[in-house]
Parts: sequence; C-alpha cells; structure tokens
Amino acid sequence: PIKRKWNWNNLPFLDLYVADVDSRKQLSGVGVFKKKFNKKFHEGPVAFNDSGNYMVLTRNNYKKRSSDGVFKLKMFYAPCIDGKWKKPQPMPFNNKEYSVGHATLTADGQTMYFASDMPGGIGGVDIYVSKREGETWGVPVNLGSEINTEGDEMFPFIHPDGYLFFSSNGWLGLGGLDVFTVKFEEDGFGEVQNLGTPISSNFDDFAFILDNKMETGYFSSNREGGKGDDDIYVFTMKAGKIIKGIAKDINGNILSNVDVELYDEDGKVVETITVADDGAYEFKVDADKIYKLNGEKIEYKKGENSADTHTSDYIIYADLVLQKIPEFSIYCLITDAENGTPLDSVSIILTNNHTTEEEIIITTTTGDFARELEGLDLNDSISYTLKLERRGYMAKDFTYRTKLDHEGQYNMHDDLKMEPLLVGLDISDLIDMKPIYFDTGKHNIRPDAATELDKVVAVMEKYPTMEIELAGHTDCRGSSSSNKSLSDRRAKSAAQYIKDRITNPNRINGKGYGEDKLIVPCACKNGKAHNLTKPQHQENRRTEFTIIKM
Repeated sequence: PIKRKWNWNNLPFLDLYVADVDSRKQLSGVGVFKKKFNKKFHEGPVAFNDSGNYMVLTRNNYKKRSSDGVFKLKMFYAPCIDGKWKKPQPMPFNNKEYSVGHATLTADGQTMYFASDMPGGIGGVDIYVSKREGETWGVPVNLGSEINTEGDEMFPFIHPDGYLFFSSNGWLGLGGLDVFTVKFEEDGFGEVQNLGTPISSNFDDFAFILDNKMETGYFSSNREGGKGDDDIYVFTMKAGKIIKGIAKDINGNILSNVDVELYDEDGKVVETITVADDGAYEFKVDADKIYKLNGEKIEYKKGENSADTHTSDYIIYADLVLQKIPEFSIYCLITDAENGTPLDSVSIILTNNHTTEEEIIITTTTGDFARELEGLDLNDSISYTLKLERRGYMAKDFTYRTKLDHEGQYNMHDDLKMEPLLVGLDISDLIDMKPIYFDTGKHNIRPDAATELDKVVAVMEKYPTMEIELAGHTDCRGSSSSNKSLSDRRAKSAAQYIKDRITNPNRINGKGYGEDKLIVPCACKNGKAHNLTKPQHQENRRTEFTIIKM
C-alpha cells in the first residue's frame, strides 16, 4: 500500500525489467525481471556473462546507511543453476561508506569492470576492475589516469572486440555525461575517444551497450524530446566504419590547424578536415578498404598513416605524427689574416658538393654572409666548397663538411682568413717553384724552366691586376758587362714566355742585373772569385719575380 519515491527527484525507485527485442530492435512485452530481485530501494543496472547464467546486480545498501546518512550502492552476484536464479550474494568489497555499482562482465564472466567512489581513487567516481576467484571476487584495481579523471567515470561496458565504453563528465565532452570508448591494447590502453553526436549530447548520456556485431545498441539519456526523465534509446550503426585519430608532434603534443586528407585506394581525395585545438579528426568510410591519411601543417613535415577497414572493429584508430621541420643555417665571416678585420668585396663561389649547385657571393663591409638550409633533417651531412678571391690577397680554397647533429647555425669561418699579397713579395713565396736554369751562355727557355714559368702564368691569371718585375742575376765570375748582358737576355726571354700566355702582357717586365745585386759578396781577381764556394755562387745566380703592384 506504500508507494515509495526517491527524494532526490521525487520519482519511484528503480527496479529491474525485461523485454523482448523485435525486428526493429524496439523493446516490447516489458515486464518485471524477477520479483525476488526487486527490493524497496534501487535495483540496477544488471550485467550478465555471455552464457546468461551468471549475473551481477547493483542495488542500494538499504540495511545500513553511511556515516553521512546515505544508502550507498552495493553489488551482488548470483548464478543461474538448472534454470533458477540463486539468492544474490554480496561482493566482498561492498562497504556502507562508499558505493560500488554499474558492473559489466567479460563474455566468460571472469573479469568485471565497475564504478566506485571508494577512497584512494583519482576523481569522484572511478572505474575499477576485479578478477573472479572461484565463487568470489578479488581486490579491485583502479584503471588509472589513462581512463579515470578528476571528474566521474561510470557505467562501463566491455565489448568482446576489446573496447571499453563508459560515461564521463571529466573528459572533454559536449556537456553532462558523454559516452566515451577506448581500445584495449597489448601495452595498455589506446586513446580515449568521445563517441560524439548523436550518441553524446549536452545532456547526460550513459548506460551504453552494443551487440557483438557492432550493429545495434542501447543507451540512456535525459536529453530533450524524451518521454520521461531518463529514457532508453536504441541506435543502429550505419554501414561502414569510422576512422578516428589525433594529429600530434613526435613528442605526443596535440597539434591544431592540421589539414588532414583522406585518400581512397585509387589515390583520390575522399575528404579533407582541418583539426581544431583538440587535434581530433573523424571520417566515415566504407568497410573492407585501405585508406591513406596525410596531415600537413606549416613548418612541419607531412605526416602519413593508413587505415585498414578489413576488420571487425567499427572504429579504426589512425593517428598522424608530424615532425617539425628543423631549422639549419650556415654562417661565414671572411677576415684579414694579419689584423682580423672583416673583408668586403671578397668574391666567393659557394658550391654545394652534394647537389653541385653554385652561388656567387660578394661580401659587404661586414665581411660575412648567412644562408638558410632547406630540405634537411637532423643527422644529415653537408659539404660546401668555397673559392675566395679579393684584390690584394692570396686566393683561398676551403671545404666545409659537417653532420647536422643539432638545430641552429653552423659557423664555417674558423679557417677563413685571407693572407694579404704585399707589394715587394716574391712570387715564389706564394707557390712552390724550382730554380730556373739556362744552358751555358744561352737565354732560350728550356723545358724544365717552362714548367716553372707556367706556375707564374697561373698565378698571374688568378690575380688579373698583379704586376711583376722579373729580375735576372748572375754570380761574380766573368766580366761585369757580359754578366749584365746575359742576365738581361735571359730575364727578357723568360718575361716574354709569360707575356705570350697571360691577359694584358704589359703586367710583367724582364730586366737583367748581372752581378750588381749579389746576395753573397765576393772578391774577384782577373774575373775569378777566390773566396766563394759553388753553393754560394749558385745562391747568387737566381731569377726573381717581384710583385710591384696589385
């Protein structure tokens, strides 16, 4: 005769009911499940194993209140033997001070997931797992922060394909309780994903279940348009599959504004999405196909992945990982080797030895230049050759090689100091030259002398403004006049050899000095030197190439 109502919402307490499922997946023939299971307070929800002969029931602990005066939820288990349900037995971890409920069982009935606000959790209500131990159940284990948040996670449902569905107000959602799913993987859990509309709404959506074929399911919601407070809704999965993913960088940080393109097996773009701040994307696709995904973002390399829908899974997860394009540059400073000042007007031929591309650079008053390097990754190698020329300085060739082991600037200039070409310097100080010899009393150019003079030609062509005086000298033996005449003929002959082979031949002149500029003085009598050795005479016999202008 007493009609009890729950004082939280002034509605009757919940009981367990059973119904038939018709061809349209609607519920009909609704009736009380078992009267002996329905008590004076709340009963439900209830979970069964795949065989339907074992159940776990949630109901109020109506015999004992908690210290704050509330009837908490307890869980009971009951087997069905010979077609009869036995009396429900309480779970060993029930407690009047906190609630346990919302159980879901794996197909074999050996593992149970449930919700509880027991002490030691992460949020208000967390999801726990317990293993069956004979006729009873083991100590619950919190699923951890990969699933549980500081909010409430409840109404878990485990699907045979390895997906855990649950409701939460702690994960990013549309409002109230939303329905989420996560895939069990070998090393833990995959990414938690909101099922989104039309399952999730800005109201409370919970108690989600899905058949083994992932075709039809039910859930409860207090959304607008219902017939009561919390209503049961049926849904049918659309034919096909869903590809979901998150755009991230290589460190797992979520990326926004990534353009994600989905390609079919023919390489045609099916759909393009630009992800928001959560980095999430979702595509509805056909089954039994292989799709490719590309992700592009400014300053990042293209991310690629594939999704194979030849699977029983309804949701295929395929994240995109984009690597930030590393920034590399080269920097070079050209300086005077004597005083360290920067050199302007240095002509540089910069050659990329990997691509053979060349660039001509002329330094400004700062004496330096910088170039950004594109299309390179960490641990790539670079190789550049630099040919440097400047009036008044020795030309310089330099090769720079290094491995790009960090981002940033690479300085090429540690050894790029140019040596000044000083007026009065002998050209033999710049190049490796052997002495020039003539036959006795002759001034014609011998082959061995031509080889050495060709070296002078090369230097003068390298420095097109260089002017040289070619001076011929003899020892003190013989008459002074004959020595001067012979040295002059030899100097002019050597100079003419060079003139014939350089541009602007007026840049070199030959002159003979005979014995006027001896390096080793000597005392002579009757044209003979009495106080010098052969090596000393050889030192006096020489040809000099003096730079007189640059």
